[in-house]
Amino acid sequence: VSDAFEYTGMDAPRLPSPTGLTWALYEIDNTRKYYAIWDNIEEYEDGDWFNVTVYDNTGAYVMNNTWSKSQIVQKSLGGISVPAEFLIAGSDKAYRFTVQAISSRPNEYSSSPMPDPAPEEYYSPWLDFDSQSGQ
Repeated sequence: VSDAFEYTGMDAPRLPSPTGLTWALYEIDNTRKYYAIWDNIEEYEDGDWFNVTVYDNTGAYVMNNTWSKSQIVQKSLGGISVPAEFLIAGSDKAYRFTVQAISSRPNEYSSSPMPDPAPEEYYSPWLDFDSQSGQ
């Protein structure tokens, strides 16, 4: 164990929880791309990370993806990609996601909380292909 880094943030305030979660659909090279986005990304620094976890309407885990804020900004689509192959269009499935902010500054901030089980306010709206014709 190195003493080059001393963790002093035992009582560090938590990063703000991501808010305003929603789905975004982009048409890129004639391919539909789905993104998990939230409205307070400007409250974080480039080195902070976000873990998006997607669930289906039965509550089953579908996939997760983790990106840094700098990756999100660099791709300039405002969120984290959810590969379409994980989202089964034309079925009775619907999808929603949660986002956890992970601090890159442990002496200043701790990661945002993710209770288990997560309460309803931690989830995005449903992505429901049945209610969206053609998707």
